[in-house]
Amino acid sequence: TNPSTSDLVVVNSDIRAATVDVTMLGPKGEIVTAGMRGIRVSPGQTKVLPMSVWDNGATPVTALVNAREGRVVVGARMWAGQGHDTSAMTQAAKTLFLPAVPAKVSTATLIISNPGTRRLSVSVTALA
Repeated sequence: TNPSTSDLVVVNSDIRAATVDVTMLGPKGEIVTAGMRGIRVSPGQTKVLPMSVWDNGATPVTALVNAREGRVVVGARMWAGQGHDTSAMTQAAKTLFLPAVPAKVSTATLIISNPGTRRLSVSVTALA
């Protein structure tokens, strides 16, 4: 995701407040900037977090959102030209199916981020 054109959408549908921390990972590791920890999301609130606020020029980036209090659902919203695309974030899993690449696209880039310290092996299969 290009942070200059992306937002995180954090939804708290619970009856108690949530506190979230955002970690952004770039090509050289964690991107540390102010304001990424202790973000309060009130009950029933949807909070849009513009990633451009934390943009340090690193592209692409991965955003990890951790609720240290309460529960939230998070999605990513990417703006390009006159339109936008939305991606739901999912739980960590061994198998993940991504939405299709739009028709008439000749190239696509898949970015895989590993926030852990153990080396991983990944295989990718494109379904036609």
